[in-house]
Amino acid sequence: MKTIVITGSTDGIGKLTALKLAKDKNHILIHGRNQDKIDQTVQELKEDSKNDHITGLCSDLSDFDSFQKMTSQMVERLSETKSEWKLFMQSLYVDLTTDSSTKPSPIHLGFKAGTEYLNTHLKLLESHGVNHVILNLKYGSRPADEVITEIGEKVVPNFS
Repeated sequence: MKTIVITGSTDGIGKLTALKLAKDKNHILIHGRNQDKIDQTVQELKEDSKNDHITGLCSDLSDFDSFQKMTSQMVERLSETKSEWKLFMQSLYVDLTTDSSTKPSPIHLGFKAGTEYLNTHLKLLESHGVNHVILNLKYGSRPADEVITEIGEKVVPNFS
């Protein structure tokens, strides 16, 4: 049995992925922004997969305190499984603003913010052992080439 964390997994492909992995008898931690939707999804997944090893974590990725609390809960729950685990992050939607100090606000599956918050967010993930993050620019308001250049200049140099 593996322990797998799936972010943004209360609907769509994340939920289908959680169901498939739960049917394979893995321990699943799902994530979403809405506690009621998480509770409903956990119940559905348990029933559909015949697997009771499914728990939910609630966090808004654009609220750093909420995100920090969720990552601590995630590490605690992963440690309780007494199985080997490795943190990773699936697609994180980012709408990077031109003002580096812009505070985060929620967008679908991620946040709109400046590079200062993006760096803070990624540093927290790194502190918990995450070493791969996919930044998805689909909901971005700026041209992708401009954002990629800025990430290369103001974010990438802060990581090994």
